[in-house]
Amino acid sequence: MDGFSVGLNLASVCGQGVLHLAFVGRLAGQPQPVWCYLFYPALLCSLALWLNLWPAVGEPLLVWLLDLLLLYAFCRRQLPEAAALAAALLALCVPQLAAGLVASVQAMLLPWYMTVEWQRLLLGGAVGLALLLTVLGYWLICRFFPQPLAEGGQLWLLLLPGLFLLAAEYYILQSAYSVVDTQAVGQLPRHLALLLLQALGLAALFGTLWAYQRVCRGLQAQAAMTALRQAARAQQVYVAEAEARYAQTRAFRHDIKNHLAVLAGLLREGQAEQAAVYLQEVQKAGSALTLPCHTGNAPLDVLLEDKLAVAAARGVPVELAAGFGLPDGVVSDFDWCVIFANALDNALTACCEHSECAEPFVRISCGRQGDFYLLEFVNSCDAGPLPPPGLGLTNVRTAAEKYHGTVSISKQNGEFKLALLLNISLPPDDIS
Repeated sequence: MDGFSVGLNLASVCGQGVLHLAFVGRLAGQPQPVWCYLFYPALLCSLALWLNLWPAVGEPLLVWLLDLLLLYAFCRRQLPEAAALAAALLALCVPQLAAGLVASVQAMLLPWYMTVEWQRLLLGGAVGLALLLTVLGYWLICRFFPQPLAEGGQLWLLLLPGLFLLAAEYYILQSAYSVVDTQAVGQLPRHLALLLLQALGLAALFGTLWAYQRVCRGLQAQAAMTALRQAARAQQVYVAEAEARYAQTRAFRHDIKNHLAVLAGLLREGQAEQAAVYLQEVQKAGSALTLPCHTGNAPLDVLLEDKLAVAAARGVPVELAAGFGLPDGVVSDFDWCVIFANALDNALTACCEHSECAEPFVRISCGRQGDFYLLEFVNSCDAGPLPPPGLGLTNVRTAAEKYHGTVSISKQNGEFKLALLLNISLPPDDIS
């Protein structure tokens, strides 16, 4: 192999290495460090030189497997095992298929240009076109299948088809295009068939990604429905407890005259000590019916009592804004409980999971501005990047959208803020 071919091969390998890292960084949700962009292409070039200079030692299949393991090792820094392997397979499938498509076109055109200058020009254009198709394939995956590995669970749907396509494309490249035959003019139908086969392989890759995304969305919808059913059962418990407290309060108020009559009788007879004991029992019975929060919504008051008890047990102070109240007759009890339960669960989890938070806290504030109601949850958190929204925040967003509202999530200076803006002048949407 001449120096031009070796240099062109090394340039192609370096370009592919940079694209590999950029693509897997996009799948992982965070870019690769700069040293990876220097170290990984250098390793790929070493493997390419090994194959070109010592073909008897560097078997193509061995080099291909080493390339896959090397990219997997880089992906493993940011992704779990199955996701790292799927990312490596995707990152290698796209350039392999692009190289196969270009090789088929190149094989059909190369016999018509016999001079060395035309051959070098065509080879250089083929390398550039392969890199361009790789960029286009990566962009399509990131554009129409955003973060395909971010959702867990069913990665085996990508592993087996990706490995099959990669192995099939490797076989085509090695068996049909490892040596260019400039006299093979009569093999045009064969190259057209291989071109169609590889185009179908590329379509199969995108079809697999589409199926994977649909399965993940179905599982997410199923998990969301399960969570909503559990939330509905929990809210029913809160409603039942609120009704029970209301009945107990009515009974206590009904008996208060009798209690006062007993106290008056004890005091008239000079039994002050017995009157004090009886008064303590009355106060104890009344305290058992008193909730720590009074939002104007009985089920929500019971929920807040439960969450505040959990926060106190974990050592997390919860501060409610003065004059905390909810708009009447707009948001249903169920939706209020969904919003507060999920928001407080996430806040308490964030406060307790990160030990670097020296002073954990949760603050809840609200306010009405004309036809809009603003509700904010602020809690301490770690200094890392903003995590993707989980199922709890998704339920909060769904409840807010029902009332023509929006949800804002931000993280700054060790504080995580969840803000909801609800339009309470319009009837809620029926999203059932």
